[in-house]
Order: sequence, then C-alpha cells, then structure tokens
Amino acid sequence: MPIDTVLDRVREGDEDPHCELCGGLLKTATISFGQPLVAADMDRALEESRLCDVCLAVGSTLSVWPAAGVPVEAIRHGGRLVIINEGVTDLDGMASLILSGKAGTVMTELAAGLLGAEDSR
Repeated sequence: MPIDTVLDRVREGDEDPHCELCGGLLKTATISFGQPLVAADMDRALEESRLCDVCLAVGSTLSVWPAAGVPVEAIRHGGRLVIINEGVTDLDGMASLILSGKAGTVMTELAAGLLGAEDSR
C-alpha cells in the first residue's frame, strides 16, 4: 500500500494501521528477523563501511550476520567502531569506544553534547 495512504490513516487517528486484506500490521520497508536482506542494500552498506572513518552501531548485539559484518568490514579498512548498546555485543572486543546504556538515552545525550560543543565554538 502506498506510504501516503498509510500516513493519512495515521493522521486521522489510526495509531497502528493494519492491512485491510490480511489484518497484518503495516510497516515501512524494514527487515524483520527471519526475512532476507535486500542484496543491493547489503552490498552498499559494505561498500560504505570500507570508506568510513567511524562506524556507529546503535542498539544491536551485533550477532546477526551478514549485517554484523558491516562494522567488521569498516575495521578491516581502517575505520573505528563505536558501539552504543545496553548490554554486551559480539564485537565489543573490536570497538574503539563503547557507550553503555539505552540507545535512545545515549543518543540524546550524545547529540546534546555535540550541539553544545558546536555552540561553544
């Protein structure tokens, strides 16, 4: 179903729009556990990881492959890995920095700190 149609339903008060045919919850183009990744998207992520200076992994145990290979590929090509997660991850030993805590809380604090640093210039 076109996203605009679903967004109209949300604007009209339907907080959790469901499919009118099967009754399943409508969602944007996301990948759930057990669903295959889009090969072109995975290829692009790996290409970008080879070019990055820092790979930021947020809210993941980094245990699901092939997606967990993205930060590994970044490290192999000279990038650094920063992990933001509430618990341990499979790649903690490879990280340059680990920020422990709930992803939303840590990211909010990180963004506020970056904005504050920018204002002090």
